[in-house]
Amino acid sequence: MNERQRMDLNPEEQAFVARLADHYAPPAMTPARRAAFDRRLAGRLVRRSPWRVVVPAMAAVAAAALVWLAVPWSTGPTSSPGGVPEQVVTATGEPSQGEAAVFAAYDWFTSSTTPDAADLGEGDALPEDYQAISEFFL
Repeated sequence: MNERQRMDLNPEEQAFVARLADHYAPPAMTPARRAAFDRRLAGRLVRRSPWRVVVPAMAAVAAAALVWLAVPWSTGPTSSPGGVPEQVVTATGEPSQGEAAVFAAYDWFTSSTTPDAADLGEGDALPEDYQAISEFFL
């Protein structure tokens, strides 16, 4: 309660607040007890917990990881105006085998067509109960 609020009280209310404050006031410390308290407090301030440094550092690392994961660092192979990804070619004029595999995977991932069961091999076909789910999500 600040002074302004205390001034707004009538004398009876002020007396009640004073009795309440006296009732809840801690008992006075002896000089020996006060010196022991001050030593313990100074010791705690001197030996700071290692978590005071570790926790903010871990929070900073976690925030940096979230930012790194959230930012789209690469959009994949660039596309020409026709929508076909541009392929990097080797000295012979043909894309290398690894690059061709990457572009094929990119084309498969970005294609909007759903694969038919006829296009899939025998081992790749989904069971009947999963086909309805795949049609919904693919």
